Amino acid sequence: MPEAAHPAVQLQRIQFTGGLLYDENGTLYRNVNPEEPTYVGPPSPDIDAEWEALIHDRYTPLTSSEAFSIGLESFSLPRKQSYWAGVDVFHSLHCINYVRMVLDLDYYGDRLDPLPIRRLHVDHLRQAVQCSGDLTPVPERWDNVSNMLYWDFEVPRTCRNFQALRSWQDKRVEQMMI
Repeated sequence: MPEAAHPAVQLQRIQFTGGLLYDENGTLYRNVNPEEPTYVGPPSPDIDAEWEALIHDRYTPLTSSEAFSIGLESFSLPRKQSYWAGVDVFHSLHCINYVRMVLDLDYYGDRLDPLPIRRLHVDHLRQAVQCSGDLTPVPERWDNVSNMLYWDFEVPRTCRNFQALRSWQDKRVEQMMI
């Protein structure tokens, strides 16, 4: 499967958004692009729907040769295919969504797993971030209105095109389920 995903990998330059800035009164606010989906904020069905659109169909069926190439053993499932795996970007996004839900226990409490599984999500994200090792410089800047320093996370980065990966996953699931 890793080789099968290679054609979907495209690089693009992305300007990160969502950094914290100061308004004219020195109050912090989150800088958002209103044309982009909202993934954080007070819990709501709209935010949940955006996350579902992002991480749906995290797992895909594999051919026997793909499964063999990654050392996967067959097991029986009530599905058409015997081998399943997921590209880690979708699992990592699932973990981020899970951590987001843990921040609002009153709203999501009945949907959350036991504590050991919650901690697993955090450790998976730690390892994924260490693995990717993004070397983009994040500068510290001075805000003249508030007379305070802030970290400017809204810097351009070279990223894999996530929409291309999402499209690849969607097409693959559709084709393999036929």
